[in-house]
Amino acid sequence: MATGFAGPQFPGVYNDTQRQTSLTVAIIMFEMLTGEMPWYGSNNMGIIYNVVMKGLRPELPALIKTAGIRTAKSRPSTGEIGRHIYALHTFEHVYAHHTFKHMYTLQTCKHMYALHTFKHMYALHTFKHVYALHTFKHMYTLQNFKHMCALHTFKHVYALHTFKHMYALHTFKHMYALHTFKHVYALHTFKHMYALHTFKHVYALHTFKHMYALHTFKHMYALHTFKHMYALHTFMHVYALHTFKHMYALHTFKHMYALHTFKHMYALHTFKHMYALHTFKHVYALHTFKNMYALHTFQHVYALHTFKNMYALHTFKHMYALHTFKHMLTLILKVRERAATTKKAEGEE
Repeated sequence: MATGFAGPQFPGVYNDTQRQTSLTVAIIMFEMLTGEMPWYGSNNMGIIYNVVMKGLRPELPALIKTAGIRTAKSRPSTGEIGRHIYALHTFEHVYAHHTFKHMYTLQTCKHMYALHTFKHMYALHTFKHVYALHTFKHMYTLQNFKHMCALHTFKHVYALHTFKHMYALHTFKHMYALHTFKHVYALHTFKHMYALHTFKHVYALHTFKHMYALHTFKHMYALHTFKHMYALHTFMHVYALHTFKHMYALHTFKHMYALHTFKHMYALHTFKHMYALHTFKHVYALHTFKNMYALHTFQHVYALHTFKNMYALHTFKHMYALHTFKHMLTLILKVRERAATTKKAEGEE
């Protein structure tokens, strides 16, 4: 119950009976007759203090006081009372109509402002949605470009690896051919040495025969033997040089094989590093997309919640205005009924 219509017992007692609300009925009747509140205060506490502590009560209008004077000549006529009530009713009707128009204009303004705000929010939401879609397409295109770049790099690395593998195979074939050549050369050398050994054996037999037959030519045989030893020494020197070259070639092959193994391992490590980097970029891009999608969902839910709150507030204001209008219409009907009753009573008199 509003503070201006409550009885003085309500701050302590809440047993709302017919006797306790009689003052409220009197205040309503007073407002219907005069069109004004019986008292005014700066706030609710001031009204409560004036009613409860000071015992303030509504003061009757002069028309009602004069109507109760004992002398009939001093009392106003029913026509004067009717005109006063009709003027008061006309003023209330005009004031209520003006108030209704003002409230309707205010409500229309609020409705148009809410519609404009909704359109603005909808346009902003559409812009955010289009911008998010454009950003997603840009990120997707960038991801495809990175993927194609990584694929091109992988093909390039794979082609380089294939070239190195073919080069290693060609080197292996070349070394195998060289090894076969060395094997054939060693076999030829063995045959040559065997033939030489056979020759030495035959030569020794021939020398024995020659020494036995030609003892006189010992000096010439010694000279021939010296030449043969010199030739054999020269052959051993050449063989040692060939052996050194063979060992040097073998050392070079081992060094090249170790270098090729190192390059292969380095290329494999580089590929693993690039693959790990590509995986990290893909995971990071996926995480970024999830964060943007979650942010977009949150903004959409927040906008929907804001729209519901505004719609609920608008509905509440509309219902409140309708309730106020019904209340004022009820009061106007009561005043009209009272005026009709008064006119009827005057007519009967």
